[in-house]
Amino acid sequence: MAIDISKYVSVDADGELVVNQEQIDSLFDREVSKSVDTYRNKNYKKIQEEVRKELEESAKLSAEEKLKKEREEFEKKYNDKMLEISRREAKSKLDKTLFSEEEIEALMPLISMDEDNNTKIIDTLTTNRKTLLEKTKAALTEELVTRQPSPQTNQNGEETENNIGKMFAQKFSNKKTTSYVDLKGGDSEITNLNK
Repeated sequence: MAIDISKYVSVDADGELVVNQEQIDSLFDREVSKSVDTYRNKNYKKIQEEVRKELEESAKLSAEEKLKKEREEFEKKYNDKMLEISRREAKSKLDKTLFSEEEIEALMPLISMDEDNNTKIIDTLTTNRKTLLEKTKAALTEELVTRQPSPQTNQNGEETENNIGKMFAQKFSNKKTTSYVDLKGGDSEITNLNK
């Protein structure tokens, strides 16, 4: 841009140069405004297209992110519901076994959405519980069968005839009676009601 400075500079009566700053500022403002308008007019379509593309990409990303978030929320709710159903089915199966309510609740974290795995877990736990109970029952039965009752002994270690069980057995084995125990604190001996 070529500017004719003579329009904005003059010589006053004293011979000094006087610059009309207001006119120069106004000129520069007009020129800058004209340049911006020219640039804007030349590139308006290009700028408008760039802004439109940026907005579309932003909206597309927002829509994709929103869809992704909704999908994740749906999958989480679905998985939670399926896990709840799996645990309810497992609890129903375990209720029919030898487990207490407390034990069943303690086992629930082992249950997942994998039905085959759940079945394996329940079958294994049930089999192990049955095996344990059978072994315990066998051990107790063996102990009771092999254990001999110890006879009543005195201080010298000699067997006595004063065995309380023997006394009651002898006293009441020959009588046919309807008996009761006096619970009022009176005589604690069993009394015959048919006298």
